[in-house]
Amino acid sequence: MEHSQVPGLPCQHYQLYANSLTGSLPFETLQQQPEWYPPLPSSWSAMTKMINLQLHANSLSGSLPPEWSSMTQITTLFLPTNNLNGTLPSSWSAMTKMNNLQLYTNRLSGSLPPEWSTLTQITFLQLYNNNLNGTLPSSWFAMTTMSNCQLQTNSLTGSLRLSGPPCPH
Repeated sequence: MEHSQVPGLPCQHYQLYANSLTGSLPFETLQQQPEWYPPLPSSWSAMTKMINLQLHANSLSGSLPPEWSSMTQITTLFLPTNNLNGTLPSSWSAMTKMNNLQLYTNRLSGSLPPEWSTLTQITFLQLYNNNLNGTLPSSWFAMTTMSNCQLQTNSLTGSLRLSGPPCPH
Protein backbone atom coordinates (compact mmCIF):
# COMPACT_ATOMS: atom_id res chain seq x y z
CA MET A 1 0.00 0.00 0.00
CA GLU A 2 1.27 3.43 -0.86
CA HIS A 3 0.45 6.19 1.58
CA SER A 4 1.44 9.67 2.57
CA GLN A 5 4.69 9.80 4.54
CA VAL A 6 3.84 13.16 6.10
CA PRO A 7 1.66 12.97 9.24
CA GLY A 8 -1.61 14.85 8.88
CA LEU A 9 -1.75 14.70 5.07
CA PRO A 10 -4.57 12.63 3.61
CA CYS A 11 -3.73 9.44 1.78
CA GLN A 12 -4.15 9.81 -1.98
CA HIS A 13 -2.99 6.38 -3.22
CA TYR A 14 -4.05 2.89 -2.11
CA GLN A 15 -2.94 -0.34 -3.78
CA LEU A 16 -4.37 -3.48 -2.18
CA TYR A 17 -4.56 -5.92 -5.08
CA ALA A 18 -4.24 -9.73 -5.14
CA ASN A 19 -5.43 -10.41 -1.59
CA SER A 20 -8.26 -12.41 -0.05
CA LEU A 21 -9.75 -9.71 2.13
CA THR A 22 -13.04 -10.41 3.93
CA GLY A 23 -15.35 -8.63 6.35
CA SER A 24 -16.17 -4.96 6.65
CA LEU A 25 -14.17 -2.04 7.94
CA PRO A 26 -15.25 1.60 8.23
CA PHE A 27 -13.18 4.36 6.64
CA GLU A 28 -12.14 5.67 10.06
CA THR A 29 -10.41 2.36 10.86
CA LEU A 30 -8.63 2.36 7.52
CA GLN A 31 -6.87 5.55 8.52
CA GLN A 32 -5.32 3.66 11.46
CA GLN A 33 -4.58 0.22 9.96
CA PRO A 34 -2.96 -0.97 6.71
CA GLU A 35 -5.82 -3.37 5.96
CA TRP A 36 -9.18 -3.00 4.30
CA TYR A 37 -12.08 -5.41 3.95
CA PRO A 38 -15.06 -5.64 1.58
CA PRO A 39 -17.70 -4.55 0.73
CA LEU A 40 -16.84 -1.12 -0.67
CA PRO A 41 -17.90 1.39 2.01
CA SER A 42 -19.96 4.36 0.91
CA SER A 43 -18.23 6.33 3.69
CA TRP A 44 -15.10 6.41 1.52
CA SER A 45 -16.84 9.23 -0.29
CA ALA A 46 -15.18 11.37 2.39
CA MET A 47 -11.85 10.74 0.62
CA THR A 48 -12.42 13.71 -1.67
CA LYS A 49 -8.69 14.16 -2.36
CA MET A 50 -8.18 10.54 -3.49
CA ILE A 51 -6.30 10.40 -6.79
CA ASN A 52 -5.42 6.72 -7.26
CA LEU A 53 -7.31 3.74 -5.79
CA GLN A 54 -6.33 0.22 -6.86
CA LEU A 55 -8.17 -2.73 -5.29
CA HIS A 56 -8.09 -5.39 -7.97
CA ALA A 57 -8.20 -9.18 -7.36
CA ASN A 58 -9.43 -9.02 -3.76
CA SER A 59 -12.73 -10.95 -3.98
CA LEU A 60 -14.55 -7.73 -3.09
CA SER A 61 -18.34 -7.95 -3.15
CA GLY A 62 -21.32 -5.63 -3.15
CA SER A 63 -22.15 -2.74 -5.41
CA LEU A 64 -20.28 0.34 -6.58
CA PRO A 65 -21.18 3.13 -4.11
CA PRO A 66 -22.91 6.05 -5.88
CA GLU A 67 -21.60 8.26 -3.06
CA TRP A 68 -18.05 7.86 -4.38
CA SER A 69 -19.00 10.52 -6.92
CA SER A 70 -17.66 13.02 -4.36
CA MET A 71 -14.14 11.72 -5.14
CA THR A 72 -13.88 14.40 -7.81
CA GLN A 73 -10.04 14.44 -7.84
CA ILE A 74 -9.69 10.74 -8.67
CA THR A 75 -7.88 9.97 -11.92
CA THR A 76 -7.30 6.21 -11.58
CA LEU A 77 -9.75 3.65 -10.19
CA PHE A 78 -8.99 -0.07 -10.52
CA LEU A 79 -11.57 -2.52 -9.15
CA PRO A 80 -11.23 -5.42 -11.63
CA THR A 81 -11.29 -9.15 -10.95
CA ASN A 82 -13.55 -9.00 -7.92
CA ASN A 83 -17.16 -10.07 -7.27
CA LEU A 84 -18.75 -6.64 -7.54
CA ASN A 85 -22.37 -6.53 -8.69
CA GLY A 86 -25.10 -4.01 -9.31
CA THR A 87 -25.12 -1.21 -11.84
CA LEU A 88 -22.65 1.44 -12.95
CA PRO A 89 -23.57 4.54 -10.89
CA SER A 90 -24.67 7.42 -13.11
CA SER A 91 -23.52 9.77 -10.32
CA TRP A 92 -19.90 8.84 -11.11
CA SER A 93 -20.26 11.30 -13.98
CA ALA A 94 -19.01 13.86 -11.40
CA MET A 95 -15.56 12.18 -11.46
CA THR A 96 -14.55 14.38 -14.39
CA LYS A 97 -10.78 14.02 -13.81
CA MET A 98 -10.98 10.23 -14.28
CA ASN A 99 -8.61 9.02 -16.98
CA ASN A 100 -8.28 5.30 -16.19
CA LEU A 101 -11.29 3.28 -15.00
CA GLN A 102 -11.01 -0.50 -14.86
CA LEU A 103 -14.01 -2.53 -13.67
CA TYR A 104 -13.52 -5.65 -15.79
CA THR A 105 -14.19 -9.25 -14.65
CA ASN A 106 -16.89 -8.54 -12.10
CA ARG A 107 -20.64 -9.24 -12.08
CA LEU A 108 -21.79 -5.72 -12.94
CA SER A 109 -25.13 -5.47 -14.75
CA GLY A 110 -27.45 -2.92 -16.27
CA SER A 111 -26.81 -0.38 -18.96
CA LEU A 112 -23.94 1.98 -19.71
CA PRO A 113 -24.81 5.35 -18.10
CA PRO A 114 -25.27 8.12 -20.70
CA GLU A 115 -24.22 10.56 -17.96
CA TRP A 116 -20.66 9.21 -18.13
CA SER A 117 -20.17 11.29 -21.28
CA THR A 118 -18.93 14.00 -18.86
CA LEU A 119 -15.80 11.87 -18.30
CA THR A 120 -14.05 13.72 -21.09
CA GLN A 121 -10.53 13.10 -19.68
CA ILE A 122 -10.88 9.32 -19.79
CA THR A 123 -8.35 7.47 -21.94
CA PHE A 124 -8.76 3.89 -20.64
CA LEU A 125 -12.18 2.38 -19.90
CA GLN A 126 -12.25 -1.36 -19.32
CA LEU A 127 -15.67 -2.84 -18.55
CA TYR A 128 -15.26 -6.20 -20.25
CA ASN A 129 -16.34 -9.57 -18.81
CA ASN A 130 -19.40 -8.34 -16.90
CA ASN A 131 -23.16 -8.67 -17.43
CA LEU A 132 -23.75 -5.23 -18.92
CA ASN A 133 -26.58 -4.85 -21.44
CA GLY A 134 -28.24 -2.30 -23.66
CA THR A 135 -26.55 -0.11 -26.25
CA LEU A 136 -23.56 2.20 -26.30
CA PRO A 137 -25.02 5.64 -25.44
CA SER A 138 -24.63 8.11 -28.29
CA SER A 139 -23.53 10.69 -25.70
CA TRP A 140 -20.34 8.65 -25.19
CA PHE A 141 -19.09 9.82 -28.57
CA ALA A 142 -18.16 13.08 -26.78
CA MET A 143 -15.38 11.16 -24.96
CA THR A 144 -12.77 12.19 -27.53
CA THR A 145 -9.68 11.38 -25.40
CA MET A 146 -10.60 7.68 -25.22
CA SER A 147 -7.84 5.49 -26.65
CA ASN A 148 -8.71 2.13 -25.07
CA CYS A 149 -12.35 1.14 -24.59
CA GLN A 150 -12.93 -2.55 -23.85
CA LEU A 151 -16.55 -3.66 -23.59
CA GLN A 152 -16.31 -7.25 -24.86
CA THR A 153 -17.90 -10.26 -23.13
CA ASN A 154 -21.05 -8.41 -22.10
CA SER A 155 -24.58 -8.49 -23.54
CA LEU A 156 -24.45 -5.17 -25.38
CA THR A 157 -26.58 -4.73 -28.50
CA GLY A 158 -27.07 -2.21 -31.28
CA SER A 159 -24.84 -0.75 -33.94
CA LEU A 160 -21.53 1.06 -33.56
CA ARG A 161 -19.53 3.57 -35.54
CA LEU A 162 -16.41 1.88 -36.88
CA SER A 163 -14.11 4.82 -36.14
CA GLY A 164 -14.06 7.93 -34.02
CA PRO A 165 -14.67 8.46 -30.31
CA PRO A 166 -15.12 6.83 -27.93
CA CYS A 167 -12.77 4.29 -29.52
CA PRO A 168 -10.79 5.91 -32.34
CA HIS A 169 -8.61 2.87 -33.06
